[in-house]
Amino acid sequence: MDCLNNIKFLEDHGSLSQSPRESIPIIRSPASRFLLHVLGAAAEFERSLIRERTQAGRLRYQQDYDAGRVGKTVHSRSGKNLPIGRPKKIFDRERVIELRQRGASIRAIAKRLGVGVGTVTRTLRVAC
Repeated sequence: MDCLNNIKFLEDHGSLSQSPRESIPIIRSPASRFLLHVLGAAAEFERSLIRERTQAGRLRYQQDYDAGRVGKTVHSRSGKNLPIGRPKKIFDRERVIELRQRGASIRAIAKRLGVGVGTVTRTLRVAC
């Protein structure tokens, strides 16, 4: 019901007067207000279906990956058949500390090791 609450908020503040695409006067006629509510409800319903299907697909792929079926009976859309989530980046934390002691900047260390600036910063914070 977020869409309907947003419409009510905009109406209360006088910001909503006409739909730019359909040229429907929103506030003036009861029929157009009804149409707006129906379209909003349909949009929210569709969004919840998309979210549900996406989560179900991700869960199924994760289960198939854990069971070893990925690459045999199930394939990812990219064809790479990777595990769910961001790939782990392995780097030498001691090298970060060594480069920093030599006077290298955090950005230079990040670029040299191929990791993010935040990763270098967190590594240095833990080391101190």
